[in-house]
Amino acid sequence: MVMRRLLVPAAILVVSILGYLWWSAGRHPETERREPPRVAGDTFVATVGEVPLIVEATGIVASAREVVLASKVLAAVKVLNVREGARVAAGEVLAVLDDRELAADVERAEAERRNAKSRLERLTSVAGDGLVAPQTLEDAERSLRVAEAAREAAAALLASTMIRAPFDGVVTDRLVEVGDMATPGRPLLKVEDGRALRLEVTVAGDDVGLIRMRQPVEAVIDALGPAPLAGTVAMIVPRAEASTQSVVVKVDLPRAPGLKSGLYGRARFPVGRAVALTVPVAAISAVGALDRVFVVDPDGVLRARLVRLGRRYGDRVEVRSGLEPGERVLADGARGVDGGVFAGESLR
Repeated sequence: MVMRRLLVPAAILVVSILGYLWWSAGRHPETERREPPRVAGDTFVATVGEVPLIVEATGIVASAREVVLASKVLAAVKVLNVREGARVAAGEVLAVLDDRELAADVERAEAERRNAKSRLERLTSVAGDGLVAPQTLEDAERSLRVAEAAREAAAALLASTMIRAPFDGVVTDRLVEVGDMATPGRPLLKVEDGRALRLEVTVAGDDVGLIRMRQPVEAVIDALGPAPLAGTVAMIVPRAEASTQSVVVKVDLPRAPGLKSGLYGRARFPVGRAVALTVPVAAISAVGALDRVFVVDPDGVLRARLVRLGRRYGDRVEVRSGLEPGERVLADGARGVDGGVFAGESLR
């Protein structure tokens, strides 16, 4: 009897403990059953199609015509009439150098020319009387020619102290100030023709053979917005950069408000057609440095799929691996959840 009285409470205790454990396990968050998330949205079927083959390259806008005005003589800068950004007309005086020494040189050269001319005239007047040797007359004629050439050279140097604009344009750099000493070859000013601008881009050596002279080009200038300008290939520089094996291609640009040298831009060269599997850019979502899409499997479950991307074609991008033609893909990759249930049949 004593044993029976002890066993009954023990059995009740064991049953209570087991019941509590069962209840606790049922309440634990990790053992609660969770419904997979439902994801709604459009889908599309991945297909292979023909796409334009585009070579894209970046570069900087530059003037098609630019000159660096330098000094031809050793002289101080006396006058500067322009600053950066000034618009100038062809022949306009932009700077004046101190010309006093050169003016004196012209006077001396002119005096020597007059002396040589007078001597030749005197000798010529008596040459008919046989009083002048032929060699003396020839020497006098030669001396006059030398004096005239010296005078012309001195006059040209004097004229070079007036620094003039070679064409209608814009001053882009002012490299000296009044009082500076100009030396032969030292740059003073830079002038460019702002009406004729080019986008100079660097193209990989493997792609440059696909580009042709005078072919149309879409040029997108970052500062002007996404709308492209209609450009034309003007020059393919006939040499490659040794370190990168790249080639500079110059693209003529039309006039456009706000377009000026120094702006960054991209050139898109159409070079043919290609066949590729492409998807909308919006279908791609990033995981760190990796790209993925969400494929809807036959059971309607979303599966994350890593993909390797290729060229971009407007709002579409090439998928080189990770996706097969015929698979159904979520159109908005940012909404995808791996293992989620696709809710809806919006197929496009």
